[in-house]
Amino acid sequence: RIDTWRGLEQLRKDGKARAIGVSNFNAEQVRQLTDAGYHPAVNQVQWHLGYHNDTFLEEMRSLGVKVEAWAPLSGPTKEHDIPGISLSDPRLRAVADRYNASTAQVALQWSIKKGVAPVTATCNKSHAVGDLETMSFNLSNADMLYLDRLKE
Repeated sequence: RIDTWRGLEQLRKDGKARAIGVSNFNAEQVRQLTDAGYHPAVNQVQWHLGYHNDTFLEEMRSLGVKVEAWAPLSGPTKEHDIPGISLSDPRLRAVADRYNASTAQVALQWSIKKGVAPVTATCNKSHAVGDLETMSFNLSNADMLYLDRLKE
């Protein structure tokens, strides 16, 4: 890992990259890099309502690494035996109804308010617009805690 990172650092120094990150690194792997003097800007990991770890998030914060969520709307979790929270889940729908928002907007705002940058992709214009309107309401602290516990 360290040799690969040195090569990436050289690309950054040469102006060919503005920032360097990692994907799917656990806290120990990131710590190995930071202990060697290298600091990833981001660690892209699976993170959504059904699969998240606040201890991991705090460890990344303490190391100065931003967490970026792939599959923030539960993505391909069923194939990997990782539980997901469907966007049609009635518990999630109830929260969304309180804010006159979509369940996707609630899930995305939950990630953002946790300090996690969600990565979304769509070819559907209305979905893209909806994603951009994610911050048009403000989830309460009580709803944030409720959403945290959906995976239990």
